[in-house]
Amino acid sequence: MMFLLQNGEYMMLVRAVGAWMESSWKVQKVRSILGGQ
Repeated sequence: MMFLLQNGEYMMLVRAVGAWMESSWKVQKVRSILGGQ
């Protein structure tokens, strides 16, 4: 699928996935902290 995207579109996709992974990781960390207290 990568070869179908232009470089700009691919970078936007990578950034979007990275941001989603980071935000979901933060949510999991907060939940674990709140659940542990």
